[in-house]
Amino acid sequence: MRRALLLSLVLALPAVPARADPIIFITGGSLDLTGATHVFGPLVLQGTHDFSADAFAEVQLALGFACLPCAPGDPLNLSGRFAELDGTAMVDGMQANPNLDLSMSLDLAFLSTAVPVPPIGAQALLSAPFTVVGSFSSFNFPQSYQIVGRGTATVHLIPFEGDAGLWRTDRAHYEFANAALVPEPGSFILLASGLFGLVGLRRRQRS
Repeated sequence: MRRALLLSLVLALPAVPARADPIIFITGGSLDLTGATHVFGPLVLQGTHDFSADAFAEVQLALGFACLPCAPGDPLNLSGRFAELDGTAMVDGMQANPNLDLSMSLDLAFLSTAVPVPPIGAQALLSAPFTVVGSFSSFNFPQSYQIVGRGTATVHLIPFEGDAGLWRTDRAHYEFANAALVPEPGSFILLASGLFGLVGLRRRQRS
């Protein structure tokens, strides 16, 4: 009977990656951006694996919250990707090589749905949930890490100079919330296989 349980666990092992990348779940932090043609601001993050990052960031406007300008009713995407990161980051008690641009170690992308630009007014705030995905690695680390998280993005709009009927972005705030902590896929496979084996063993004992 026990052989059935052991066999189910052994059969599941080939489906588990030989060395799955550890996952860092972002548990808190924020990103504040200001600017018009160039968007800069401080980034502070915390996460599992004792992950922390403290940097000054530049965001690519082509992939960010650019509204230069935008008209009422236009879709405004709150997604973005960093063009440059200047700062420090730690994980599992190790610091990314401080002699390299942090952008080479921390690669993050913000994914959000587009929201419609409101009718023109004195100012406006647009908010939407976002997810963040990326990776963290450095040649002085023994392994790389996958990064996942979520939060709420808020963009501030003001009238565009020269045309009172258009908006432009003034600043944006990304607030990170606690991500649901879930096991890696390999752990799910082993757990499910073990549970199925136990169920089968119990049914055979009853019969």
